[in-house]
Amino acid sequence: MRAVTDPYALYCIALGHAHDAAQLRERTVDGRLTLVITTLAMVSASGLAGCGERCGRAHPADITPSLRELADADGAELRSLTPPQAAALGALYRTQTAAGYLGDTVLAACGAALVAHAENIPLLTTPRARYCYVTGRPASLATRIEIDSVPDAGDHP
Repeated sequence: MRAVTDPYALYCIALGHAHDAAQLRERTVDGRLTLVITTLAMVSASGLAGCGERCGRAHPADITPSLRELADADGAELRSLTPPQAAALGALYRTQTAAGYLGDTVLAACGAALVAHAENIPLLTTPRARYCYVTGRPASLATRIEIDSVPDAGDHP
């Protein structure tokens, strides 16, 4: 199986945060899942301060080591956008900014949606990222699969 991750799902998967994310991380590490990670999602995820959910779990101040470890896994595929994809990303981001949604996470989510659409594979996301797809346009480009970003009670430290 192959899937693309947006920055919020990438954050959760890199930390193994919650049951779904931990399973996706395990499958990526052992090569059962090819997780396509755009460079934009990697940059954006590294800047996130937490999962954004009311989970009560302590989050590391710097998840860069976890992101690097995941990107080096057998099933990870780091991807830059092609020039046509970068131009299409600009158009999608313009649509989002016109709706009042700005920022690196929105840009990275649009880029991940473009790659998922181009390769006809699912886009992994979280409930927190719903605002990234408000215009419907990026959401219509790919099948979105929301992973559970709030840990179960047993996942709390």
